[in-house]
Amino acid sequence: MFTNIALLLIMDISMALITGVILSADGNGKNKTKKLLLGYLDGFLLKVKNTVECILDLIQKRKI
Repeated sequence: MFTNIALLLIMDISMALITGVILSADGNGKNKTKKLLLGYLDGFLLKVKNTVECILDLIQKRKI
């Protein structure tokens, strides 16, 4: 389970970096790059939050 989560998070980061490089190679892509990277960061943090909540739920279920 944790391996799959880690792979998804790594893929998200890689995609954001690749997209940022492609857009910044374009002369006028700076604002687009910033917005796109912030969007990826927002999605990434949401996945981390959901993952942590899921793990905490699993831990609580085992203690009961």
